[in-house]
Amino acid sequence: MIPLHRLEQTIPDLTGVAVLIIAGCAFALSFFNLQAAALEAGISPWLSWLWPCCVDALLIAGSLMILRSNLRNESPWVGWAVLLSFTLVSTIFNVLHSPADVISQAAHAVPPVALCVSIELLMMCIKSDLKAQPVQPMSTPAPKSTPDKIVQYFKEQPMSTHAQAAEALGLSRSTVSRHMKNLCTHNLHIR
Repeated sequence: MIPLHRLEQTIPDLTGVAVLIIAGCAFALSFFNLQAAALEAGISPWLSWLWPCCVDALLIAGSLMILRSNLRNESPWVGWAVLLSFTLVSTIFNVLHSPADVISQAAHAVPPVALCVSIELLMMCIKSDLKAQPVQPMSTPAPKSTPDKIVQYFKEQPMSTHAQAAEALGLSRSTVSRHMKNLCTHNLHIR
């Protein structure tokens, strides 16, 4: 019998492998169908491979944007808009390029939808694994004063916003902004 903790560690890896296989197959099926549609639309044969890359690669970019936004506690609506819009575009062109019967159209609609869903499943696994990782202790001693805490936070998280710092430090956004303004003003007077 497989221990529960070992099974729990294996599931994300198996899911990742399955998702990569599905995404690769879906991308290939959609790619060749979109490339044929590009040729029919009059795009040069030696450039026709770029068109499906533009369409289906944006599915991946949208998913990565969703993951990034979620990890930074930002709104993921832009990533969702890109992901869903280009899934729709890819699906429409795949269906339009298929034979007129319903079975063929449904079969041609599956790859872009499968690509969208598989990428989203992978992003969910990654996000879950990242959030499950234990927080690493700070390597430097914890600062005592509020300004020192704020300075240390921005040294360790330089791309953070004042709102993110306030949430992480348990302070109000105005407190973080006021201390950052005072620190910047103080540093200008020292020079």
